[in-house]
Amino acid sequence: KIYGTIKCKKVEILKHNQENKFFQISNKISNKIVLNTKKILPEKTSSILLGLILGYKQNMDDQIQENFRNASMSHILAVSGMHVTYIVLGINLIFKKVIGKKKTEILNIIILLLYMFITNFSTSITRAGIMGIIMILSKIIYRKNDIYTSISISLLLILFYNPFLIQDLGLLLSYGGVTGIILFNKSIIKLLENIKIKNKIYKYKIRPKIQKKLDKIKEIISITFSVQIVILPIVIYNLNTFNPYFLISNLALSIFIGPIVIIGFIFIVIVLINLRIAKIFSKLIELLIQILLIISKVGKFKFSKVYLVTPSLFSLIIYYIFILVSLVVYNIYSAKNPNRTQIRIKNLIALEKIKVRKNKIII
Repeated sequence: KIYGTIKCKKVEILKHNQENKFFQISNKISNKIVLNTKKILPEKTSSILLGLILGYKQNMDDQIQENFRNASMSHILAVSGMHVTYIVLGINLIFKKVIGKKKTEILNIIILLLYMFITNFSTSITRAGIMGIIMILSKIIYRKNDIYTSISISLLLILFYNPFLIQDLGLLLSYGGVTGIILFNKSIIKLLENIKIKNKIYKYKIRPKIQKKLDKIKEIISITFSVQIVILPIVIYNLNTFNPYFLISNLALSIFIGPIVIIGFIFIVIVLINLRIAKIFSKLIELLIQILLIISKVGKFKFSKVYLVTPSLFSLIIYYIFILVSLVVYNIYSAKNPNRTQIRIKNLIALEKIKVRKNKIII
């Protein structure tokens, strides 16, 4: 909703508090959280925590933001699906056995609406929040959740509110990331499934334990690559940078980000109610934020920021067509019970291979 900019020497305020009452209350709550957090935590810690939980980055040091960007960690400062996942996980762990499954699901919806409200309905949290609420509602009414329907409804509602957000980088990265996970995650996991640890000492059950940890690492690698496949061209097109160490930082981040988000969310709720109780969490939060800063030092490695030329729109279209075709072909060849259409496509590809080989022989 910004259509242009103007410069003026004199400003006269005609009216106060003309904003929607709904957003006025939201802004007051956000401001109270920010002020109370700054009272309890050191400036650096409070700025990172507020950026992490609320997407509030006004007081964050430019160098810290730069380190997060260089280490491919800036996505944690854009409140998104990851935050929603950990919030729902935390609520389920705390309340599921106390109040029951169905009441916990209803509580999840209320908390997500409040969270969207507190963060002033930022694009990424609105997308994740709507998708999360649809998923929870499907469980309540015993219906299967369709991810494509969820993502479409969330995008439609966001663009209905503000069509200009279609050009917003945050929206493109948010939807690009979740689209990458939907399309490529299962296929990449299939590729990684063949990696096994050979161990002859079965009686001590070392192999299953190691394999379980490896499966978790594979899942993280799969999600990271799935996201990067889709958003990398968008990042290069808009920022002209690429970080070759993104896998290292995201693997380390995946270990700590869950507890940080859950504890941080509990903290911002308590900080609204009682500052003394909130102070109990201060040392733990400082420690967790310090770990984040250590991980962000990956952005200081040599060649951590590679500058690239802005690609043309045509090359971006070719790239996305290529990865989609590659995905379709891989799914056809990896299918255990291929259908008739898949068999036909495999035969056509085989026929084209024969034609190419014959032409090579003639040459």
